[in-house]
Amino acid sequence: MALNPLTRTAEEYVEAMSEWLTCKKLTNFETALISILRDAAAKSIGEFDEARAHMMRNYALVIWNCVSKGRAEGLCKEWKKHAEVA
Repeated sequence: MALNPLTRTAEEYVEAMSEWLTCKKLTNFETALISILRDAAAKSIGEFDEARAHMMRNYALVIWNCVSKGRAEGLCKEWKKHAEVA
């Protein structure tokens, strides 16, 4: 499964993973996977890219279940708007 190219900054991915972790219906395992993604993004965009590829290769169904749970709670539906520097 080919992943879409990353189009956000590492900081934006950290924010998105942090928002996702507020989902109340995640299991401990799901929380651990998302925490790994957040921590990888905090290190660098390259680390995040490697972590997401690994997650999708090995835990795709779990990740999509997490996405569904988050969206059902109204989370992670759109990217937060960041001020653009002119």
